[in-house]
Formats: sequence, structure tokens, C-alpha cells
Amino acid sequence: LINHIEEKGLAENLVIQVQMYCKSECQIINNLIPVSSELENDHFKSWVRIAYYMNAVANGQEKASVAMIKILENIKRFDKESHDKKLYVGAN
Repeated sequence: LINHIEEKGLAENLVIQVQMYCKSECQIINNLIPVSSELENDHFKSWVRIAYYMNAVANGQEKASVAMIKILENIKRFDKESHDKKLYVGAN
């Protein structure tokens, strides 16, 4: 997905959908920052970056395609940290 966005960008209708989603959901993501701080350092760092880019898209401060790549990269980072530290349901 990241490669696709890098190569082809996002269609205008998707940009609008991403902006609308970020506007409606960014507060939920922001509210979970304290929860992420209770996990590992990389969880917190990646979650803060996800929140930053969602807020930037919601406020028109960042191009949606660039922000989506950064959000996806940080989701990957968050998930990798969860996997590496065995912090997921069924890890034991």
C-alpha cells in the first residue's frame, strides 16, 4: 500500500475521505496517547506520530498522501513492537 501511494498518489475522492476520517477520528487517537505511554517507548513514539499526522491532515497542514505514508509506517512500527515484545492477545 505504501509503495502504491508513493508511486501513484491518492485519488482526489480518497484524499477527501482521508481528510473527513481524520477530522472525525483524530480526537480518539489523541485520547489514546496516554495509554500508549504505558506500553513500550516505540509504541508511544509511533502513536504520537500517528496522532500528529492525523491532526495535520484534519487541519490541512499536511498533504494527505504524505501523511498516509507516515501513518502506515508508524502503524507498522507499532505492530512490530507489539510482536517483538509479545504484547498481543494469544502471545503466551
